[in-house]
Amino acid sequence: MEAHSMHVLERPARWLWATSVITNGYGACMDAKLQHFLAVYEHRSLGKAGRALGMSQPALSKSLRQLEQSLGMALFTRHAWGVAPTVYAHTLLPYVRAIDMQFAAAQEELDALKSAHIGVVRVGCGAGASASLLPRTLLRLYGERPGMQVFVEEGLYHPLVMSVREGRLDMAVTMLTNLELPAALAHCRLMADPFHVALAPDHPLRELPGRSCLPRLRDYPWVLPPQNGVLRPHLVALFKQLELPAPTATVQGVSIPCTAELLRKGRFLTLLPDSVLRHYPDLAVLPLPELCLRRDLVAVWNQEIPATPAAEYFLALLRDEAARMSPGTA
Repeated sequence: MEAHSMHVLERPARWLWATSVITNGYGACMDAKLQHFLAVYEHRSLGKAGRALGMSQPALSKSLRQLEQSLGMALFTRHAWGVAPTVYAHTLLPYVRAIDMQFAAAQEELDALKSAHIGVVRVGCGAGASASLLPRTLLRLYGERPGMQVFVEEGLYHPLVMSVREGRLDMAVTMLTNLELPAALAHCRLMADPFHVALAPDHPLRELPGRSCLPRLRDYPWVLPPQNGVLRPHLVALFKQLELPAPTATVQGVSIPCTAELLRKGRFLTLLPDSVLRHYPDLAVLPLPELCLRRDLVAVWNQEIPATPAAEYFLALLRDEAARMSPGTA
């Protein structure tokens, strides 16, 4: 977390008012002596103002006297029938009312922040989550909490995890790997999101029966994830289990729209997760269990950094939407 230096606001001693806070019929929380001044000004009576504030008249008189002493001027003249504001009180009044309104606005915004009606969430995601789970969650969030803002960063596993660890992201939605997460990070499983060999529906490989297509997989161009990504080693291991050489990348990248277009028009092959394929009904898969790469989507966050209410709310929506997307869930 970044360290922030604290600076003391310097002002003349006469403006150093008490920091005690009260809440009453005059609005949200505000410095007590200013609330006392406002009540006395409006009621023109220490007794009536004291009853409205829920305090004794001697205590209110003492508070008012301390305020006058700090300002170095009399705010009220005392009479048998009550008090009368001086020219100084009339001058001070609009400033006190402005402060009262600012406190009320601040209290309202803080309450909204606490209840996650407003706030900012920074989320990182892989290509699969950005095509399915994340948009669903964002649409639901906007319907329930339109005052919240979400910043989305799409990327590969390692940069996303490092951004979460360093506090630049509140969380990342990515593929679970066999790699050990840094000690500061925690994760929860969201949903199964297996990868399949995807291709165009009219691709020649789909005409071959059963496993006879396996030796031909290297005969066609492939779109593969980056060499430094976490999916690439799993692909190599998958082909090793099949006793086949792993395909080489004709195109390397993670752009889903570009990959889909290459599959449609160029006889390309690639690996795509269920979460993406459900949004591309014009694409097909090779329906062989041995070509299925079983992976899970997880949410990762830094447990050493306290989560904001907005981040906690977003994670709850994310988990709920993932449950709705899972097989067998309506």
